Amino acid sequence: VNWYFEEFLNGASMDFAYVQTGQENSFTWDRMKKGFEIQLPLLAKLCQQGKIRVETLAESGAWFKEKYAVTPPSSVTVLNDHSDKNLKSVWFNSRFYRANLLWEKGTLRFRDIHLFDENMKSDYLDQKGTSSKCDYYTLPVVDGFVWSSKDHTAGLRFKTDSADEFFDSKGSNPVIDDSTPGELSISWKVTAPEGEIKIVFNEQQIAITMETKDKTDWVLELSSDKYKHLPFLKIGDRNMDAEFRGFPYTVSLLAGSCNPESLSDIIIKPEKGKIVMELSNCNL
Repeated sequence: VNWYFEEFLNGASMDFAYVQTGQENSFTWDRMKKGFEIQLPLLAKLCQQGKIRVETLAESGAWFKEKYAVTPPSSVTVLNDHSDKNLKSVWFNSRFYRANLLWEKGTLRFRDIHLFDENMKSDYLDQKGTSSKCDYYTLPVVDGFVWSSKDHTAGLRFKTDSADEFFDSKGSNPVIDDSTPGELSISWKVTAPEGEIKIVFNEQQIAITMETKDKTDWVLELSSDKYKHLPFLKIGDRNMDAEFRGFPYTVSLLAGSCNPESLSDIIIKPEKGKIVMELSNCNL
């Protein structure tokens, strides 16, 4: 059973979102039982008030197919951490890619960027799974989970050019705007150096700009644990060619340039203060 929260804002781009509660299977029931039994009466009350609707997955799928010709852009934004870690996270998803921004310890990084291509076959498309473990893959551009280790956290980070320094927020909060149809815009003020980072997601691209008071040069640095295998085969000035599980793909830069020397620690430099990644080269 899914509990769907729909919010249709006048002209807003993110007009579909959902929350799934409960559990996926019975293996973790002992750990989830108490919390799930607390949730159920609360959800029933919201349903009676007309604030949510309760439906089966089949009903949700039929509704989605009727409403959308293609998968629409959507986002999940969490700016208030219930713990004392003060983490902030933004996910953007479209039919071409997904991306995740994470604020941690005063710095910002892209923790995840993956491309979607329907020509990449699932392991279970032509044959059934025979074990209790199933692996599903998409095409990695940034993989902060797989490419990390206990000694190094992988990610695409904002750095000052020619210096081993990261941009520091000193506790500032990002401002999220979805008032432009099909876009999610994020503004984040930084204090070291003083300025502002702006990131705009749309269905096909990620555009990144930065303005600093003292005109500090900046770059994006993609780093990973040195023992992890990354999918990149060739780094050109404007293209990053990669292959994952035998499937080739390319990330293009419409603005900005890459260093061609390294296939693991990649530097992306802005062009006239801007980096634009084209992420719709896949077949959908």
